[in-house]
Amino acid sequence: MLVPSSRLVTTDDWPAAELHAAVLAGDLVAVGACWASVAEPQDAALRAASYGWSVGDPRVVAGGLSAAWIWGGCSRPRSTRRSSRR
Repeated sequence: MLVPSSRLVTTDDWPAAELHAAVLAGDLVAVGACWASVAEPQDAALRAASYGWSVGDPRVVAGGLSAAWIWGGCSRPRSTRRSSRR
């Protein structure tokens, strides 16, 4: 299991239902496959940590639309599939 930035919350930390409830309550905002506090600035480091957690391998290099999302060039990340080799 990869440990994302302490600024992120994942389904490894909380059940998905609680995370979605926190989004509806206005406490969290989705950052790719992870979530962060609404007060947390959504910068490239935060999006890169989310991407790294979602692909499951720290050796993966983001390219194309994924890299564009990390650097703020597009509004949504390219969908990634969780690796079964965790």
